[in-house]
Amino acid sequence: AEIHTRLEYLSELVEKIDTYNDILGRWVKISQGIVSLNVENVPLLSIFDILKGNAHAFEMKNITLDIQPIDATVRCDRTMTLFMLNTLLDNARKYTPSGGKVSLSAQTEGEVVRIAVADTGYGLSPAEVDTINNHKVYDASSIGSTNAMGNDIKQNKGFGFGLMNCKHIITTLQKSGEW
Repeated sequence: AEIHTRLEYLSELVEKIDTYNDILGRWVKISQGIVSLNVENVPLLSIFDILKGNAHAFEMKNITLDIQPIDATVRCDRTMTLFMLNTLLDNARKYTPSGGKVSLSAQTEGEVVRIAVADTGYGLSPAEVDTINNHKVYDASSIGSTNAMGNDIKQNKGFGFGLMNCKHIITTLQKSGEW
């Protein structure tokens, strides 16, 4: 039974890697102007349901993943939005200690739908948030390093491309006039 569970998990990982490769390939083409965004009306619940498929990675780290359902339709590029939300959830998972919680929710405010990823993780200082939001290039290894859990954070560190990609997707959608 344990071997079957491991094979099932490996199969899920391979499928996710293929999906991420497709998404990243599309993102590169969009950023180079080769492919345009495919903006359409998308039920947000359909994206949230796909993201629930990542629950196993959270369970393995003893983190609760709470995805709150919402009955709203948004104008977005489904693939890029899925990539962006998955990146944010993955970051939250990486920097939330065992026993913590990561939440994905959305609220409608008139014509606007605000999506939020929240966690009980280590957090960032206001200066680090400013760096991520307002600098095109920054040293990702320095983000979170002054936190009380700096050593733990460094072990999970990437290169910061995920957040840079999310920022680029949002900027591209804003320039397209769809947001």
